[in-house]
Amino acid sequence: MRFTASAGTRRCIVLALMALPLSANAILIHVDYAGAITSDGGHGYAVGDLISGTLTIDTALLPANGSAIPANGNYSGGDFVAGYLPTAAPGATDYLNIWDHGYAGSSDRFEAVDAFHTFSNDGAGNTDDQRGDFSLFATDSLVDFVTGIGPLQAFSLTSADGLDEFGGQIVTQRITTVGGVLTVFDFRISSFDLTSLSVSQASTAVPEPSTLLLLGAGLLAAGTRRRRGTK
Repeated sequence: MRFTASAGTRRCIVLALMALPLSANAILIHVDYAGAITSDGGHGYAVGDLISGTLTIDTALLPANGSAIPANGNYSGGDFVAGYLPTAAPGATDYLNIWDHGYAGSSDRFEAVDAFHTFSNDGAGNTDDQRGDFSLFATDSLVDFVTGIGPLQAFSLTSADGLDEFGGQIVTQRITTVGGVLTVFDFRISSFDLTSLSVSQASTAVPEPSTLLLLGAGLLAAGTRRRRGTK
């Protein structure tokens, strides 16, 4: 006995297939940090205040390596780092800077920055320029913690490792003019030393086109052709 699905059944199959979760694995890079403020430039901290958190780098949004230097991976532009600035902050100019001392004359360096820059100009001398960034960095000429210059790194460091640089900064700036006259110039920088920095990777599901949609479309097309052939 041969079963032939009706047109209504075929439509139900197509709709069911299209309703299934369509996803693939993308990689998130988690940068966990902890440290203490060493200087405050007007951000409301006191020296010695503890600071900690996680920056998350979405590799699905990561720009291509813009560096022409073999020892360096420089990924900049867009909003691919989250964790300090509000999500989808306007004018995001995030970047990830990686150096591998496996190449002659370079040190290992990992730098992740959650940043923004906005600028407005009405053409009549009224401008407003705002920028800011939160950066984490670790650098050493001897300790080997970076592997290659790609974004997919994995390591764990502490202040006991004695790195050349192991810290971060918070920088904000605002410059405003009214009628061509400078009315606001506000530059603030705060620094902190890190006590720990770890970089790890995790997979997450992200929507993407699937062969299920193609299969469903094929079933629907086959059903249409069959109906036309029986008329």
